[in-house]
Amino acid sequence: MKRFIITLLLILASKMFYAQVYPNGATFSGIARTNFGSILANEYISVRLSYLSNLSPDIVQYREVHQNVTTNIFGEFYIIAGEGTYLDGLVTDIEDIPWTSSPVYLKVEIDYNNGFVDMGAIKLWSSYYAFAANKASDLSINGQNGQILMYNNGAWTAANAPQISYDGSTGSVALSNNGGNYTTPTAQYVNAYSETTQTGTTRNTWIEDASMQLTITTAGTYMVNASGRAWGLQPGEYATFRLYNATTSTVIGQAVINGGGNDATGSFSTIVTLAANDVVKIEFRVLPGSGNTQPFSFSGNAEGASSYTIVRVK
Repeated sequence: MKRFIITLLLILASKMFYAQVYPNGATFSGIARTNFGSILANEYISVRLSYLSNLSPDIVQYREVHQNVTTNIFGEFYIIAGEGTYLDGLVTDIEDIPWTSSPVYLKVEIDYNNGFVDMGAIKLWSSYYAFAANKASDLSINGQNGQILMYNNGAWTAANAPQISYDGSTGSVALSNNGGNYTTPTAQYVNAYSETTQTGTTRNTWIEDASMQLTITTAGTYMVNASGRAWGLQPGEYATFRLYNATTSTVIGQAVINGGGNDATGSFSTIVTLAANDVVKIEFRVLPGSGNTQPFSFSGNAEGASSYTIVRVK
């Protein structure tokens, strides 16, 4: 009778058998050789795996067979232990093997057209991730339907899920069951369309648009979007406009509007921290100031859009 040996390369329990969210199997690979050491290359073999809870005598918990397993040119073969055809055993599902109550041994048998040959049994050991799963099995929490898992003072406990309520008059969002409270940011904005015409020798000078002034009522972090339009600029001239904190004498943001006689627009966006009672203004000027005295115009934006919008975000 032709006999052969098998060199096991790897038994890797990379997927826990009892974890529902993972495939119920583990990678199993080996090299098949004849009893003379010759590689069984490009051959079909059958592999029978028996999961034992005891040796001598064998107590078979679960037995499966993998048929028509193909070796490669090096005699290597690969199967997924747990995905074979069920044969017999004390349990009918590999998940039901008593993994935690006693050691489990894996008995390997190979058939190469002459019946199954016993290749011996080995003890199965945990993979690295199984250590964490074993720790999780110690977690015992008594909960009720609809409750959630909450970590509180160093321990996991069952708790009622927070219920969300919203007060539209104050913008406050409340979470019951110790969920806390949150107040939505209050928006402060200017929405105006201003056309301020300057004439004479006002170039090279910052000009304030008084209609676009805003006093901040609540300190916080603000998102700023500003846009401007200029027309009537002379060839070679351009305009700049800026959002200016008059209280702290700091520039919040600015943009350039290229002109040359045609209508032109510019815009900028920024994040800035503002204090209560800070006064924010729009200012603009025309450069380079070559002595032109022709009138020009500047407004918040074309098409009647907002000159600038400030929204408190924190």
